[in-house]
Amino acid sequence: LMCNVSAMLRPGGYFFGITADSSAIWTKYQKNVEASHNKNTVPTCIKSENYVITFEVEEEKFPCFGKRYQIKFPNDHYLVHFPSL
Repeated sequence: LMCNVSAMLRPGGYFFGITADSSAIWTKYQKNVEASHNKNTVPTCIKSENYVITFEVEEEKFPCFGKRYQIKFPNDHYLVHFPSL
């Protein structure tokens, strides 16, 4: 991804990206796992009113690197042209 970005970005251009805090996600996921032990299920997502994070769950543990996830937001997000403000 970053090679793609750097190849396409013009000199002086900007790139905006977001990344999630893996420790916060892991902590929330572990709480879901603990709550699900009574039901004999492994949770596949973390839900809140602001987002849904979905995982491909093979096991309850997260690897140190490379755990794939999808994050979805319920509302649209908009770009703002700050010079116009």
